[in-house]
Amino acid sequence: MKRWLTPQCPVNEEERVWLERAGAWLLKLFAINIDEVTVVLPKPEFFPDTYRGEEEDVDKLLIRVCSYMGVSRDRLSLELFSD
Repeated sequence: MKRWLTPQCPVNEEERVWLERAGAWLLKLFAINIDEVTVVLPKPEFFPDTYRGEEEDVDKLLIRVCSYMGVSRDRLSLELFSD
């Protein structure tokens, strides 16, 4: 199978190191045990639905993200803009 795109980190090495340090600082600041944290990734196990970009699909995605973050959907507003 030929791969057309090679996955790459979206930040350079210096930025990656800064992000890791900032993340560690926040975990310490808020006394978060890293063993109790679930990292939500854009994978089917976290986002199993098919999204076509329609308003209903985007709202379902937002509801799912809110549930992962423990935030009520009612506290957010959603605005969609066409290209």
